Amino acid sequence: MASSSPDEPPAKETPDTECPIYEEVICLDRVEQNQRLAVEELIKTEASYVHTIELCVCDIRVHLQQKQLPDIDLEGLFSNIDDVLCVSKRFLKGLEVTVSQ
Repeated sequence: MASSSPDEPPAKETPDTECPIYEEVICLDRVEQNQRLAVEELIKTEASYVHTIELCVCDIRVHLQQKQLPDIDLEGLFSNIDDVLCVSKRFLKGLEVTVSQ
């Protein structure tokens, strides 16, 4: 039976030994990476949304106005799309500025 004497130095940690500080750092790195990926996905999604709204404003609305279809209320259909586009562009720019800082 081996007994530990008070004069012996404490056992050193080996790579196989679990160390809570390393686990915490790895966990924080994963959280940070997940947050970064989520923000990148949000920016990509918002950029796609802005592009789609611009397509509606520049192409679809203009095309429908030129057709002069009698049964379609274009004013009601596109009533606030310019405001939505403006807000979305500002939001996207704010996201991009925040990420670059």
